[in-house]
Amino acid sequence: MTKARRGGAGGASDVDFEENLKRLQDIVAGLSEGKLPLREALSDYEEGMRLVKDSRRMLKESKAKVEKLNRLAGRLESFEPVNNEG
Repeated sequence: MTKARRGGAGGASDVDFEENLKRLQDIVAGLSEGKLPLREALSDYEEGMRLVKDSRRMLKESKAKVEKLNRLAGRLESFEPVNNEG
């Protein structure tokens, strides 16, 4: 499996949210099969947790940007995340 890595100046590059989500889906599928050697499963799990943290950061930054744009437009509106778990 190829792994999305962050790198570049300051240790971060712009890996987009969709790439993180796709990689997380791949990791979940691999772990769900239960066929990975323990070392690889742990490595993938650790990578997945980093991707979750990074994705949450991206969402938080996006939310802040939307709120800032709304304030600048003079129409501050509350932003509540959608819960797709039902």
